[in-house]
Amino acid sequence: MAKKILIVEDNVQDAKIIKRNLNKNGYEELIFASTGEEGLAKAKSEKPDMIILDINLPQMSGVQVHITLKNDPSTKHIPVLFITNLMKPGDDYEDPNKFLSKSAPLEDLIKAIKTTLER
Repeated sequence: MAKKILIVEDNVQDAKIIKRNLNKNGYEELIFASTGEEGLAKAKSEKPDMIILDINLPQMSGVQVHITLKNDPSTKHIPVLFITNLMKPGDDYEDPNKFLSKSAPLEDLIKAIKTTLER
């Protein structure tokens, strides 16, 4: 069964790059949101298998979106992979499988998605 991925990204160019690379790697069922509020609504209505979430979103940050998702019984089980320009490759995070720099190689994105979906 195909995995459904919600991508919450306000930068159109970044969203296109993610889409193109996920499609090339067999991920076809992609849903997009450009704001945190839209992402929350789509997480509830579309019930994705995972969420790729930009941290730096307008109005409602990705961190705020994540907190809201985890406090809602209908979305708390959905795994989240954060993407951001606020870190660089080599930065040490508590769980590096949950954070990915937008400047990381695209192979790292695919690996992080596979790891996240296997959890």
